[in-house]
Amino acid sequence: MPVHVNTYDGGIDRDSSKNKYQKNCYYKMKNFRLITFEELSHGAVTSAKGNEIISISGATNADDIIIGHCSIRNYLVVWSTNCHNTTGGRGTIWRTDLSVAAPSWTKVYESATMMLTTKYPIYTEAIGYYESDTVIKVYWTDNHNMIRFIDILSTGPASVDLLDICPDVDFEVPT
Repeated sequence: MPVHVNTYDGGIDRDSSKNKYQKNCYYKMKNFRLITFEELSHGAVTSAKGNEIISISGATNADDIIIGHCSIRNYLVVWSTNCHNTTGGRGTIWRTDLSVAAPSWTKVYESATMMLTTKYPIYTEAIGYYESDTVIKVYWTDNHNMIRFIDILSTGPASVDLLDICPDVDFEVPT
């Protein structure tokens, strides 16, 4: 039986075709980290330990599954849904302040037409941007919907369409 050896010393490579990978590269590493000891980097990997089940107190839908998260300064933001089909359905965005002794969850936004689904998780496609003490924006995509954003400290938009980074705009000719 042929032996397949990977050293991973070539780092991450998302540009090459998955069919033409070098033995020393990897495409996506999730819940793993490289082991290094000062100058003695030997390229071995280990699994990240310490995962635990969390529950969002105050959640109205107990069957929600967390499909993405993002941390920005003292805040942890998570996206959840109970939709398992490919079209998408209700989605909820939560935040918690990790700098307090007893963090509690706050619902940032919820909509039945958010079109989130477990088939298209957000995973690492979320970025937080701290603008000021009153404006903290999070940008994300699930690679199914348009790139979206929300200010996690505000009440949220009236329509899901306003979450899109490039919402539909109707122009009129001035008279």
